[in-house]
Amino acid sequence: MRGRSSIPLAIVIVIMLSAAPFLMSQDAVSSDQPVTVTFHDSDGGVCASSEWSYRETPYFTDTEPTPPEGKRFVGWNTVRGSSSAMVIPPAEHDTDYYPVFAPEEDTVSIAMDPNNGKDTIRTIYRMSGKEFAIPTIHEMGITSPGTEGTFILDSWEDGSGGHHTPGTMCTAENGLRLKAIWMRAVAETPVIPELPETVEIERFSERTLSYPCTGVTDGTVTYEWFLRDGPSSSCIGVDRDLELPYGMVCYPGTYYIFYIATCTDPYAVEHISYSMSDDIRISVKEEYVLSISGTDICILTPSGGNVSLPNTIDGRVLKGLVTDTGYTIPLDGTYAMPSHDITAIPVFEDVVYELGLMSEGRKIGSVHSDDGIISVPGCTEIREGYVFSGWSYDGTVFLEGDVLILDRDSSMTAIWVPCKTVCMMDGKEHVGNEVTLPAEGILMWYDDDGEGYLPGETVKIMDGMSFTSVPL
Repeated sequence: MRGRSSIPLAIVIVIMLSAAPFLMSQDAVSSDQPVTVTFHDSDGGVCASSEWSYRETPYFTDTEPTPPEGKRFVGWNTVRGSSSAMVIPPAEHDTDYYPVFAPEEDTVSIAMDPNNGKDTIRTIYRMSGKEFAIPTIHEMGITSPGTEGTFILDSWEDGSGGHHTPGTMCTAENGLRLKAIWMRAVAETPVIPELPETVEIERFSERTLSYPCTGVTDGTVTYEWFLRDGPSSSCIGVDRDLELPYGMVCYPGTYYIFYIATCTDPYAVEHISYSMSDDIRISVKEEYVLSISGTDICILTPSGGNVSLPNTIDGRVLKGLVTDTGYTIPLDGTYAMPSHDITAIPVFEDVVYELGLMSEGRKIGSVHSDDGIISVPGCTEIREGYVFSGWSYDGTVFLEGDVLILDRDSSMTAIWVPCKTVCMMDGKEHVGNEVTLPAEGILMWYDDDGEGYLPGETVKIMDGMSFTSVPL
């Protein structure tokens, strides 16, 4: 018995001796102290930090780090700023992990050059073809360049010469590179030229006024003109020229304008100095217009003044002029001009004109006038499948009740528009004068009045009808 039992004991001793190096090695590298694993966010701050047992595989359970715009979170790496994610191995020592971000699909990289290639290029990622707001230098962690004086960022210049200020929108394109344009401090006060306090102009006179700008010597002073009561964005002139708005030269009255003289050196400016003028009064003479419809006659007369009117126009004798309110202006020069513009219709003596009414190449009626003024009639013609939508006269559309002034016998043509007849078949819209009801898989069709129709039957429809099928 002793001989037989000694064999298993020897085997056990051999197995224990052969396993001893492994057990000794395990004791040598293991530790009773836990291993600390720290996960950081994109700014280097701590997202989560926890202790793990030796050779235990750590994992991240908190909210994923927020990726920069145009990127997505893809994993972790022990190297901060790495572009590739790694598989997290079992913990053997204290370890820090940093997030890895990859560009989203359809994103492009945009190079932000803060100092014409002399400083680190910042790369931002944005959705291709989409607009994005130009970031500020503080958002990008950029400081001003140079050692002399204080600089400020004027704009970002793209490859085509366009300039973009922080906060404005720019379209993300592949290969877009934006270079910072900086300005350095200077001091200069613009000179304000001596200008008249009041300028009187004729109505409908030239719209552009020019004044000497004595302070403009080196191209660094800009003059901008504005309406006093308008928003500051309504600039009406730059430098010497003041361009008067159309409404100012067309209507009498007094308008107040001012200008701002600004000193800007595009190569070295931080502080922009400016001076603002007092009001300049632009006075437009109080003359009002009486225009005769159908002619190029425009008569300018001060308010309250008697209007001097012609007796004939193109050899035709005038009976009078009719205003849009129906008042007839006499031709004897006793009509006092009101304080507003007037458009008058000429009325001629002993003239009868015929206006023919045409439809589809045939005459369906006519209207006559003994003073050249026609009130456009309606249309009593009926055309199946069409709707009357007005009259065409010399390329202009007239509706019933409009006033037409004739100087000859003429005609107008009816304008017809096809009717749109719509029905519904099992909730689907059909447009046309008739419909063929589908047959496949259908036992019977019924309209909204309960009348039945066979599948495949062609039905003449009325607008608003509906059909419901009964399936086989």
